[in-house]
Amino acid sequence: MKNNMFCKHCGTSIDETSKFCIKCGGSISGTNTSAKVKTLQPKEFNFARTWVRYSVILTILLTIFFGLIGEYENDFSDTFIGVLILSAILAIVVTFIIKWRKSGFKLETGTSSQLSAEELEKYKGIGGWLIIVGIGLFINTIMLVIGISESISLFTNGAVDYLSNPTSDVYIPGYSGILKFELILDVLFIFASAYLIYLFFKKSTRFPKYYIYFLVASAVYLLIDYLVFSSFSFPAEVQATMNEIMSEQTTEMARAFISAVIWSSYMLKSKRVKATFVEEIK
Repeated sequence: MKNNMFCKHCGTSIDETSKFCIKCGGSISGTNTSAKVKTLQPKEFNFARTWVRYSVILTILLTIFFGLIGEYENDFSDTFIGVLILSAILAIVVTFIIKWRKSGFKLETGTSSQLSAEELEKYKGIGGWLIIVGIGLFINTIMLVIGISESISLFTNGAVDYLSNPTSDVYIPGYSGILKFELILDVLFIFASAYLIYLFFKKSTRFPKYYIYFLVASAVYLLIDYLVFSSFSFPAEVQATMNEIMSEQTTEMARAFISAVIWSSYMLKSKRVKATFVEEIK
């Protein structure tokens, strides 16, 4: 004998095997428990596809940039090959950053689950190697200011105009454009450095992650700057001077990459970093 049940929508008595109410047509709960429920699954991160996409984007942007500074006037093929290589290298950096943000390479700045109460008390506060980080930020800001003042002086004393004049004996195609590019980026790095100093003393949870971004961006910037200058054809009169500058840039670039690796690892692993940078800033 079949039992009756009541519709939850209108109260009409219906058979327990019914799927819908005979009066109001409402669905009877419990009759579709075996139906599959579709859920949206997060899209899996594809490293190769992301790298190819950003390689293409960067190739287009860098091709336009090098075109604006006149790098294709002498030899298009050699310069474009350099652009392809540079785009591929930068795309790797960009892809890792995107993977970091999407796939959980998170900086564990929380202390409750990472450190014991004794470790929290012992390591909390700006001390140890963090003092060197703070001093380094100040020194870096000062060096950027000095570099900007030197670049501005090259424009104001006529040196850039002379080196960028096609009728000059020491004409360097694209030299003015690259100096302007450097000047703009140096200004941006000053603002970034000042903001990091603010986060540092506020002990913000943002500092470790943003500091790593800053280190990587600085190293990549020096690499780009080096590759651009190495692609220039310098007149014999200034070749020796430029070779000396390029040698200094090589040393600075190597130092920047080594620093990025060392201090990024420190930010990721240090107990003092985890215990200190715990303040949320809105």
